[in-house]
Amino acid sequence: MSNRWIWAWFPELLRLETTSERAEVYHRCYGRVMKRPIYWIIAGVIQIGAQIVVGIPAARFAKNYTIPRWLISSGIPLLIAVACIFVIIWVMRRAIIRHIRRELNTRGLPTCIRCGYQLRGLPETVRRCPECGATRQTVDGNADD
Repeated sequence: MSNRWIWAWFPELLRLETTSERAEVYHRCYGRVMKRPIYWIIAGVIQIGAQIVVGIPAARFAKNYTIPRWLISSGIPLLIAVACIFVIIWVMRRAIIRHIRRELNTRGLPTCIRCGYQLRGLPETVRRCPECGATRQTVDGNADD
């Protein structure tokens, strides 16, 4: 996998100094997301839900018009599957980004978990992110309240 692709999709990694550090953090966070079954369950639910929500009305629509049966039986489910792949990639990417931001916090680079804003220059008395208003996370991952 090209490093340029990784840095473009996960710009938070560019805050780390060395390429080896960036690769280590990326692979650790990627591994955490891919090993958790909840993300795969979400992916399956998205796929099945989209097939049901779009497939059944499309089949009923086809009965009223002269649309070839092969288009409904294979074409529409294929299009739905391809569209759902993009949604699943987005969900996985968001999870990896969240893990990367937590990892940056543990490495001493204060970052907002929700929006990615760098909290480096802010005093410790500021308890919310100035960009999005999210509660600031401490190094151990708990919210400062």
